[in-house]
Amino acid sequence: MESGKPAPRNFKLTADVVKQAYLYLKSYAYYENLNFFLKQKIAEFECDPEFDERISGLVRLLARGRIPQGRKFKGWLEDVSYRILPKSVRNPEDKNCNGEENELFISNVTTSSRYCADKVNYFIIAPVELHVIEVLWCLVVGPLMEEELRECCFGNRMDDVAKNFVRSPFNAGNSRSLFKYYMGQYGSWRDRALETAKEISESGEDVALLSLDLKFYYYNVDLNFEKIKERIEKGFRNDDRLCDIALALTDSLEKIFSAYHEKTIPLLSSTHPGCEGRTGLPVGFLSSSILANWYLAGFDGEMLETARPDYYGRYVDDILMIFRNPGAVRGEDALRSFVGKHLGGQLVEEDGGTGEDSSGSGYYVKVDGNRLPVQRDKLILHFLEKEHSRAGLEVFRQELQERSSAFRFLPDEEVDRELDRFAYDILYRGLRNKLRSVLGLAENETELSRYLSAHITLRRLCETDKKDSVLPQLKLFFKGKNALRFSRLWEKVYQYAVVVGDHEFIRAFYESVNSEIGRIEVPQASGGTDDDLTEELREDLETYNKISLGLCVALLDIDLFSGEGEENRPGGKDEQVLSGFVRKQGIGRMARYFRGSNLLRHSLVAWPMANFTGFRGNLTDEREFRNAHSDIEDPDLENRKIILSPRFIHFDEWQLFYLQEQLAEKIPLSTWQNRAKREYEDRFGIKIPVEFLRKRLTEKELNRRIAEALRNKDKKSSKDKNTDRMRNPISVGKKTKSSLKTKIALANIRVEESDIEKAIRKDSKPNISFERQGNLYDILNCAVREEADMLIMPELSIPVSWLPFMAAHSRTHQLAMIFGLEHWNVDGFVYNLLVELLPFKLSEKYNSCFMTARLKNHYAPDELRLIENLRLRPAGTLGNDKDYYNRINWNGITFASYNCFELSDIEHRTLFKSEIDVLFACVCNKDTNYYQDILGSAVRDLHCYVVQSNASQYGGSCVLRPMKTEDKTMLYVKGGQNPGVLITEIDVAALRDFQYKPDPGNKYGFKPLPPGFDFEKVLER
Repeated sequence: MESGKPAPRNFKLTADVVKQAYLYLKSYAYYENLNFFLKQKIAEFECDPEFDERISGLVRLLARGRIPQGRKFKGWLEDVSYRILPKSVRNPEDKNCNGEENELFISNVTTSSRYCADKVNYFIIAPVELHVIEVLWCLVVGPLMEEELRECCFGNRMDDVAKNFVRSPFNAGNSRSLFKYYMGQYGSWRDRALETAKEISESGEDVALLSLDLKFYYYNVDLNFEKIKERIEKGFRNDDRLCDIALALTDSLEKIFSAYHEKTIPLLSSTHPGCEGRTGLPVGFLSSSILANWYLAGFDGEMLETARPDYYGRYVDDILMIFRNPGAVRGEDALRSFVGKHLGGQLVEEDGGTGEDSSGSGYYVKVDGNRLPVQRDKLILHFLEKEHSRAGLEVFRQELQERSSAFRFLPDEEVDRELDRFAYDILYRGLRNKLRSVLGLAENETELSRYLSAHITLRRLCETDKKDSVLPQLKLFFKGKNALRFSRLWEKVYQYAVVVGDHEFIRAFYESVNSEIGRIEVPQASGGTDDDLTEELREDLETYNKISLGLCVALLDIDLFSGEGEENRPGGKDEQVLSGFVRKQGIGRMARYFRGSNLLRHSLVAWPMANFTGFRGNLTDEREFRNAHSDIEDPDLENRKIILSPRFIHFDEWQLFYLQEQLAEKIPLSTWQNRAKREYEDRFGIKIPVEFLRKRLTEKELNRRIAEALRNKDKKSSKDKNTDRMRNPISVGKKTKSSLKTKIALANIRVEESDIEKAIRKDSKPNISFERQGNLYDILNCAVREEADMLIMPELSIPVSWLPFMAAHSRTHQLAMIFGLEHWNVDGFVYNLLVELLPFKLSEKYNSCFMTARLKNHYAPDELRLIENLRLRPAGTLGNDKDYYNRINWNGITFASYNCFELSDIEHRTLFKSEIDVLFACVCNKDTNYYQDILGSAVRDLHCYVVQSNASQYGGSCVLRPMKTEDKTMLYVKGGQNPGVLITEIDVAALRDFQYKPDPGNKYGFKPLPPGFDFEKVLER
């Protein structure tokens, strides 16, 4: 290939290569939020008993080389069709009600006897085998197309791993993304334009911003496959085998495109006038995304070299340009004169000027003789003159920044805000505080989606006694045309209803949507209604409604909702009613396919990896899954589901699954971390930057050494061997850190005694209330907002069911956390676990997280009484785990964590003298004076920072450093009604510098080192 790295000459379309392509396709479908038809096709394909044979048949066809001539291929082409979804919907009366010459009429009524689908999209429906062939084309030929793209092209750019597929087909780990993450690419495209405009404006110069959008772009593309083949022959001129493969795949792609075009061309005159004579790009094909970019590559170059804007960026068919000092831009013809002066050769005006015409704007761009019309309402010129205010630009930038940053935080204020304040934008003309200035309300799909996502996040992990206020609002909003306009959000509505358990709403919403579907029509360009197309659109929307519900039902008890095993799984009354309705609508089998193929929403699965097992119960209820581990049928991971996973499986998810299994099987936790790491690395071929620095001795070997020491009357040696056994050194992430100044967030939060008792009792449920979750979210948001490196919380502060969420949050935000988990009752044995969540980067690029969970070595007396009074046993009595403590080196900082009463053991708390920079303590204890004495001693004896988090009602949360008394306390807090965090920064580099070469002048202010301090161990850190 021309990129400089030669492609391997032995590349073949083997069975393994074809399966990799299938996984790229499946991954794309999993993340796709619009084309649910593709999800359905893949789910059916994978659950087909002939799945393996169908893959083998495709491999045999590809091996012959002449793919389009194959009998199977021709049969697949005959099955190519389309599904229709509306792009815009209106009430017929809207068009004539508020014209320029009419009075203004504003109404909140969205219902009508009929609705018009002004714009529609035709999604290609094809056998999955054809989708796999076109994905192979993307992986083989796509990188050649990418080489012709410039940096100014942002949308649908291929992922680096996918671009190297031919050279390394199996180097994706368990991640197979064909394209770069769209949110990052879209944000860069928009933000770079605004930054350029801001810089020009702030330099005291005029600036113009021009935005335009190509109309019906996919349908107006007139592709020349001969040019693609010429590019292939040039790019693979040194590899005949690869060239033949690429040409065969391209011939196949051309045939598929033609089959799609033949099916849709009779309809285009009604819905996309002027596009009938073009080849077009199939909507819903991954190759279309690559070709859409490549088709405009020459135009991009022409714009950059001829128009020479200060910024030019294109996101698929949306273009932004910034011009410096564009000259006078005034008057009625400002846009026309600007375009004529700066873009006269690239943006061409139709005959007849800017009047209404078939192109929709009066302008078009020309590509290889093909006219691509520009949308009238998307052609916008912003001009900022240096002598006038640039406040508009700045306000817009700030609003975008606020909206972007909102996605970083967990939802909080959304709880108390009504749906209407999210879902609508008020349109004004004139003063905003004048009622007569209101032009109307515009529904905001992005904010509505965000609102739904926020409430799904809020309700997913907690229980609330309050009557739900969201569903009634959704019922009102999704009335009339809104039910059809926002069809892509139907699934989110069902998600929310599943999360809150309102099965009656699901049934009512489904029927309401179908009722509105029965009123939609497709108008003909010449007037009247296209009856055939209207019937097809209604049928496809009803199917889309079924798929949307099926994706959510797949999360529930699959036997109950698919009609299997009903006698064994009676379910509740509401579940029975919904399951009967679902089966009657023909959704049960669809849900079973989504469950079997794992294409359901993994974010709603309550316990990580539960959906990768044979568990058939409710995946949204973590207690049901965890209880299944105590049953005879223990749900194990299924190898096939892991191999065919549609997404990257994170290491912390893998750890959490095995943690649950480890506790259920009474296996010592000391073996859990090693086992999870080893099996994850073996399974996915990914090196986790975690090292266990000491091989753990077997109990037999340990006893032998101690006995030998005793025989030699070397009791000191015996003690040393025993304490050595208690040290468990682990290295996580980078060995060094650019800065050893670490920002610590200390949580100030209550830990209620009633919550502790509820968590441990068999006759009650843990407190996972809305209020408690809100307090936790406040703390996590504050820690992220303050850009803390580590968050420390008290003992027993996090419910077991929230542990997966905490791990995911730590990974996403790269925020280390140390906290105590509420008592975990497993078959009558009570575990008090101290959890350390330690984030890191995989390959310096991808967020990941390593978790430790250590059993408390010394249960407190009151704690033991509570456990025994409830006829339970502390897990330590199992005798599986001997006392040990982790010594963690995380990103260059070395620390050890202690769980409350463990600190009272003087031998244990001095284990790591000279070896750690920080001692963390998670406690929940009323005796703050006693613990303050312990901490005061520890900070001197260990000569390290000491950080303690206690329940806020008791106080004593603090950060100490080894300095004289008046400077020792960096932070101390007690009380307060509202939860929050306090931030301080510790300087590990200064501490180490002083410890290794104590400064006579003592510029740092640290106290002298205690006797017996080992200087050499400072270097080991």
